[in-house]
Amino acid sequence: FQRGVDSYKARDLKESLDNFYNALLIRPKDGGIVEWITRIEDELRQQKANDQLKRSLELYAQGKLKDAYDGLRRALEIQPGDSKANKLLVEVKGEIETGYINSGKKLYTTRKYNEAISEWGKARPYTSNPGYLDKLVMRAREQMRLESEERRRRSEEAARRAREEEARRAREAEDQKKAEEEAARKGVTVEEITKKPEKGISAESRAQAQQHYLEGLKYFQNSNYEKARSEWTVARQLDPENADAASGLKRIEQILAGGQ
Repeated sequence: FQRGVDSYKARDLKESLDNFYNALLIRPKDGGIVEWITRIEDELRQQKANDQLKRSLELYAQGKLKDAYDGLRRALEIQPGDSKANKLLVEVKGEIETGYINSGKKLYTTRKYNEAISEWGKARPYTSNPGYLDKLVMRAREQMRLESEERRRRSEEAARRAREEEARRAREAEDQKKAEEEAARKGVTVEEITKKPEKGISAESRAQAQQHYLEGLKYFQNSNYEKARSEWTVARQLDPENADAASGLKRIEQILAGGQ
């Protein structure tokens, strides 16, 4: 017993504890020895927790946040009520979470959505606001969906244009073949076969064109540009020389393009 007291005064807590346990084997019902043992064990736990906290602070100062976090958790397992360790743990968790969130946002801006989601997932063990992380992930997934749909639309549009171009070339090739056969049969050149005869504009067509122009003018004056354009387009088809309709169509294009 006395050796335990002497070791305690010398601050050799482990040696003191061993001596008191030995004394307890001799006097198992001695309450005083039990009190000494309880006191020393409490001090040893506090000492161990303080050492762990000190190491965690050093790691934190070095920027080793995850190592500091793990060390603080071990300190709190020893002394759950340590206010300093609890306070520092909250700060370290916040910095780790912020690091992962910012990393994910940078990846998001470069359209690396899966990598961004992965970074935000790493932040979850350290967050106190999982709802915010959920929103970030939902936004990334929605953007992925929108971009996927846009890529599909572009692909379908490109395929459609390719089909139309192929069909156009096939028609041209067929028309060319027919023209060559007809030219050979008639003994003339292909150009003479494919040349379109010029058609004159009848008075009736001119009159109809003028009527459509006047109808379009009414719509134009009422700012109904789409119907005005429709009427003037018909007027131009009936009479390509109708300068008023041509001028009106040009004016509409300027207005719709912001030239008004």
